[in-house]
Amino acid sequence: MRKLILAIGLTAVILVGCGQENLQRSNPLDPQFGGNGVVQGSFYLNGQPMSGVTVFTTPATKIATTDAGGTYMLSIAPGTYTVLAQAPWFNPISSTQQAVIAGSTINVNFNPPNMTPNYQAPCNPEGFENYISATSPGSPWSNTASGGTVFVDSSTSSAGIKSCRFDSGSLANQYSKLELYGLNTTGVRVSAKVKTDQVSLICNMKIGVTNMNNQTTEFGFDGSAADYVKYLLPSGFTGTPFVSPFPACNEWYYLYFEVNYEDRTARFELWNQNKTIKMMDSGTITFSGTYRSIDKFYIKNSNYSQGTTINTYIDEIEIIKK
Repeated sequence: MRKLILAIGLTAVILVGCGQENLQRSNPLDPQFGGNGVVQGSFYLNGQPMSGVTVFTTPATKIATTDAGGTYMLSIAPGTYTVLAQAPWFNPISSTQQAVIAGSTINVNFNPPNMTPNYQAPCNPEGFENYISATSPGSPWSNTASGGTVFVDSSTSSAGIKSCRFDSGSLANQYSKLELYGLNTTGVRVSAKVKTDQVSLICNMKIGVTNMNNQTTEFGFDGSAADYVKYLLPSGFTGTPFVSPFPACNEWYYLYFEVNYEDRTARFELWNQNKTIKMMDSGTITFSGTYRSIDKFYIKNSNYSQGTTINTYIDEIEIIKK
């Protein structure tokens, strides 16, 4: 009888040690397995849940992405962290420091009233105001002209004080070009104000981005197109859309394009200077292929003709990274 009572007592002790909570913590699929804590929450923008937002911590641990309901969950080791969230096309926003305790769950919700676009410096609405007039823009820009010249112009601008002038050179196939490296992104939204003194058969002025495999997306004026406007997709496809009203010499225009490698889409738009008249809209274009990160933005003004110098101006460049 004593042996039976002892056996029952031992069994009770063992079962107490194997309660439901402890059984869960032994499950590798449990977020609190191995002594972890859980950070969970949601991301709302203007009162609406936002999917595809990347949530991460500093110091770095794991990364989560919000679902269709705007919710996320991170299972991380105990410690003190700042939780950050980055929505596509915007700068990260951060929480206050959070103490994560083993076996505990804390809620960190994001509901920003507004967010700052993820600008690529120095491209922002200020244009070339911070560069010295009559000189080529310095770092981080790289001047790779061949026969042409690039310099900051204080006599012409679409808004503000200075623009950047690109002289093509007077010989066929000469060009002026600025490049900006280090974008390191899977998508960009690019806009700029441009003006040229030759909207004609000899004009070839483009803005574009190139990935690490040297595949290009570009948009701008091109004398070989019927309406002197052309775009190029990273797949190699070129489009020559209908433009109305027809572009004119020495007028400022607003160029915009967006390319997204993740969903393989692009869009191109041409507006008048004040964005009151949309002259051309490609709509959403899909393309196929697999592409590495976008690394470089460029502005190029080249010459189709012998004996003529084409002058192009650019101002108010914006590059927003995904």
